[in-house]
Amino acid sequence: MIVKQIPLEQLWLNGQVLDYKRTGHLLFLEVAQLFSEETPKIVIAYKGEDLEWVEANEIRRIWDHELKDHIGSLAIEEEKEKGLGINDFEDEYYYLVSTWQNGDDKLLLFEMYH
Repeated sequence: MIVKQIPLEQLWLNGQVLDYKRTGHLLFLEVAQLFSEETPKIVIAYKGEDLEWVEANEIRRIWDHELKDHIGSLAIEEEKEKGLGINDFEDEYYYLVSTWQNGDDKLLLFEMYH
């Protein structure tokens, strides 16, 4: 399955829709705090591509080298509609981070906006 629009309404893996539900959005400091305490399970959504379920041994590297410098907030999406905000990020893209849960299983979804 391919990401056709963001924000996502569901998550999938190997073509199977999963029972995860979005439970909220996080700001940079909240995400950074989580990464200082544990290594959360993460999924990355790029429009036009399949979801990227990041392998556990790659999560820290991807956080350090890609994600942490590009975390946005819902306020940025509102500013973008007015033509503001996006230029504040290197390469003019950012990720909105949301929490998803399926029973006791939790993960972070990074949705790329550009």
